Amino acid sequence: MISYTPPPSPDGSCHKVVVGVVRPKSWVFARPEYCHVGRSLADPLNGASLGKQLETDLQSRKRGKLRLSLAAIPLFTKSGATRVRIVLNYPSKFYTDDCTARPIFVGLLGIIYTKGGNSVQRFSDLTSHSTGTLYPALPVLDFLVTGLSGPCQFATPYRYETQTALPPGEYKLRVVLSDGKKFGRVEVPLTVNNYDRQHLGISGIVLARRYRQAPSDPQEDPTVLPQNYAPLISKGVIVTPTANTHFEKGGPFCFYVEIFKPRQPGSPQRTTVAHMKIVDAKTGNTVKQLDPINAASYAIPGNPVIPIRGGIDITALPKGSYLLEVQATDSAGESTPWRSANFTIE
Repeated sequence: MISYTPPPSPDGSCHKVVVGVVRPKSWVFARPEYCHVGRSLADPLNGASLGKQLETDLQSRKRGKLRLSLAAIPLFTKSGATRVRIVLNYPSKFYTDDCTARPIFVGLLGIIYTKGGNSVQRFSDLTSHSTGTLYPALPVLDFLVTGLSGPCQFATPYRYETQTALPPGEYKLRVVLSDGKKFGRVEVPLTVNNYDRQHLGISGIVLARRYRQAPSDPQEDPTVLPQNYAPLISKGVIVTPTANTHFEKGGPFCFYVEIFKPRQPGSPQRTTVAHMKIVDAKTGNTVKQLDPINAASYAIPGNPVIPIRGGIDITALPKGSYLLEVQATDSAGESTPWRSANFTIE
């Protein structure tokens, strides 16, 4: 890895850095342009040619050819602020006609708008067949498959993940991803509730297929860099969220949700319980009632945020559209609104 500090330059100016090596069969990756537009770590493509093309694709009325799935889930922090986890699933393979050609760049741009249509936040990233990963995702090596007459392909980890902080309000999130020839565009509504830190609260619901053991010394708090988003950890397990909520019948179906339990010095300890059920999206009927979850076994000493995760057996449910609904209550009679997440069984 080689780092480079650009010289001072006026806002809006862009520069190119060329990296060459004297070593056969090497792949070299460097951003095609470095632009000085506010120097946002979360938006490196702002002002660059690729970024401008993505802006055009985002506003275009043309139908995108790449299928994307997008989710934005409001979660808690220790301070009571709202962090929003953003997850994008996208095609994992892209192709080039010539394996010796310059790298294909796959770019991504996301913009968060208010209900009135004003842009409040941006984020962007890019990848090439020399890195095989959009920057905030976990490092995954790419691979090249070279045929005698066929194209080369390179694989990316098919998912992008980042997080941001937003004040309470109604928003919409729009994301576009492009390989320079074809693009995909997707939009989802986003509601950030005004959480009262003096009362019981419940976050949005994360759906997942994958999880893994957490390292012994995980970083609980994110830094200013977008790739260092806080992992979703519950009882020593990291949950990997998905935006593709079409689940196979009999396949893994996992969830992650957070309860905010305010500290109440001098008051009797309250028992907090999470209630969960699966509802038929068409009829509104409850088709599966889950056992209540005592939040005490998931609590972290000194942290008012209680992360709860688990798996649900959906084998007995027929194919169709459903809602996973969650509510938190305590022994003092306080309760949260019901939160829901849509999913489909195929």
